[in-house]
Amino acid sequence: MLLLANAPMLAVLGGVIAALALENYNLYLIFTAPVFTAAILICSLNFNNLKFKIKGQAKIFLILILIALACSLRFYYKFNFNKFKSSYIDAVGTVRLVRPWGKTYRAVIDTQAGNFLITLHLPSLFPGALIKIQGETANFRNKNTFSELKFWRARDVNARLTRVKIQELGVNKFSFAYLRFKISNYLSLNMPKLTQAYLKAAWLGERDENIDKFHRSLGTSHLLAVSGFHVGLAAFIAALIFGRKRVILISILLWLYVLLTGAAPSALRAALMFQAAICARLIGRPVNSLNGVSVAAIILLFYEPYLFYDIGFSLSVIAALTVIAFFEVFKNKFIIFLAFSPVIFLTTFAQSAYVFKDVPLAGLLFNFFAPAFFSIAFSIASLAAVLNLKFLLNSCEQNFILFHAISNKILNNFKFLNYKIAWRYDLAFISAFIFIFIICRAVRLDLIHAVILAALAAFAFVIFL
Repeated sequence: MLLLANAPMLAVLGGVIAALALENYNLYLIFTAPVFTAAILICSLNFNNLKFKIKGQAKIFLILILIALACSLRFYYKFNFNKFKSSYIDAVGTVRLVRPWGKTYRAVIDTQAGNFLITLHLPSLFPGALIKIQGETANFRNKNTFSELKFWRARDVNARLTRVKIQELGVNKFSFAYLRFKISNYLSLNMPKLTQAYLKAAWLGERDENIDKFHRSLGTSHLLAVSGFHVGLAAFIAALIFGRKRVILISILLWLYVLLTGAAPSALRAALMFQAAICARLIGRPVNSLNGVSVAAIILLFYEPYLFYDIGFSLSVIAALTVIAFFEVFKNKFIIFLAFSPVIFLTTFAQSAYVFKDVPLAGLLFNFFAPAFFSIAFSIASLAAVLNLKFLLNSCEQNFILFHAISNKILNNFKFLNYKIAWRYDLAFISAFIFIFIICRAVRLDLIHAVILAALAAFAFVIFL
């Protein structure tokens, strides 16, 4: 079995995703994940060469099925029995998050009794504030196709509180939330406008509304979401500071960065993947990146199945698998340069367009050079901010201004780049097909195998999306 040899956990991830997708349509069964995992492994058989050691692979096959079964049982428990039962809350906690939500604000309060969501009419609380909170639990609200339950459960929130009474007790100075609040204030007071906004996005996961709107028009909003791009930069900088052999220090700095940014699902996925690679190197084992992404995604979904519904997490996994598989399939540097951006655009299209309703065509062009520019810009701006080098900060600000000016000039002169591609079943099928096909080829499936499996998976994706 080719998957057993190349990326066995990829099959488990496929089974887990299938189980969660069916649960969303009330078709969930406890044995869904093991059955789909077995089916994926069997479908990866190379029928042109069946001379493999059945006994040796049977043990690995059984282990993978048991892992899938454990995930399935976890999901069943989480969705059916792990309900928050308390109706009245009286507890002391720390404000983890305060963010705009339409015309109001939402705050997340972490307490020993659970983590709760409250509505604020004004941003009267700040991250790190220590408060006593009283209130009654209530159901999360749903609006059209948006589910507050899935959105906030993916962020480790147990329930929503109404009829809330708040008493401020002081500040929890030892919390990451308060540290983030202080860093945000420091950036607001000492950094130029654009540099401030970009560093808040890269360091803290805070998005400026105008910057976010600008990058959505370019199709580069993923550069503002803390994910593999930023975690990779953090790991690279840590390696430069400590040296590649000091893996423990690199790991500590990596996880401190992830916690500082609010531990976004996409950042956690990337950090787990990098940590797996670091551990593999430490014990002298070869690194299989497809397996690493799969393991990271499975661990996070096992811990919190509601992450399946988080767009940041799903796009992070799709993009990471696409990048790794792409470099496995294509070796020619010229082909890689020309095809890399369009392939990422295509494989993430189905999920992005479904959630955001459409995807800007401009992303095909700007993703050729924007990641390279911001990898350098974020690094230099971070260094300048830490050392408070005013001349370098001003230079960074001018570079960000120049990037905005050139980008707007391109959009104004080439009107077709402003066209937005809406979600359609046929385009979603093509997107899913290309994604699965590249992965199949990356794990050395033959062309016919890859086409059949990609077509079946894409068809199922469109049906159950």
